[in-house]
Amino acid sequence: IKKHLEPLAHASCIMQEAHACLDQVPLIFGTLMYEYLKMAETDGDHDGLIQAIIDSIEKRWAKCDQEAFILAIVLHPSLKTAPFAKNMPQLVPASLWQILHHLWTRFYSEDIPTNLFKEFMDYLHSRGVYSVLTGYIDSLQEVSSDPLHMYDGVYLESPLQRITWQLLSICSNSASCEHLFSMFGITLTHLRSRLSTNVMVNLAELQMHLHGLHMKQGLVKEYLKW
Repeated sequence: IKKHLEPLAHASCIMQEAHACLDQVPLIFGTLMYEYLKMAETDGDHDGLIQAIIDSIEKRWAKCDQEAFILAIVLHPSLKTAPFAKNMPQLVPASLWQILHHLWTRFYSEDIPTNLFKEFMDYLHSRGVYSVLTGYIDSLQEVSSDPLHMYDGVYLESPLQRITWQLLSICSNSASCEHLFSMFGITLTHLRSRLSTNVMVNLAELQMHLHGLHMKQGLVKEYLKW
């Protein structure tokens, strides 16, 4: 049982991070599929448990907004189409352009900018301003793996980077909201029942900011002892 549940536990921990983004979701699904298919091949699946897990993963992926997740990976400068199987007709440049076109109209309800197609093709094939991005990413990997930081190397006020920032800024879970509601419950007590909404929100946001700072510095356990 432990062996069967361990990959799901790891995936759950990653997906509940406050900074889990859309590009991580398909990678987690793919990793889970790989782990369980390998497990079934190596150990067998006599009780049908592994197949039930695989069916559940496929069912959940089928219900996802797949276009947004796929484009989030493609717009990650260090990934692009590398994580996907080769020669997939759904992921050739023409198909990816259709996904981008569709998401643009969904997000902004406006006409596609005339220069978006050329910029997207330049990005996919590392041409034009994006030709220098690979070397910049290699140097940046030691400092940050945040895809939005990678775009700082060729920052443009362009349509492609507009939708990129939109997609890669979306958190894929509600952990931050739930954390905020918990903070409200801790802050608003019978001794502090007359706090205004503005003050309560500011206190909760300050606590969340400090907690995030402590996590970044690896000091959470130290501060919990106080």
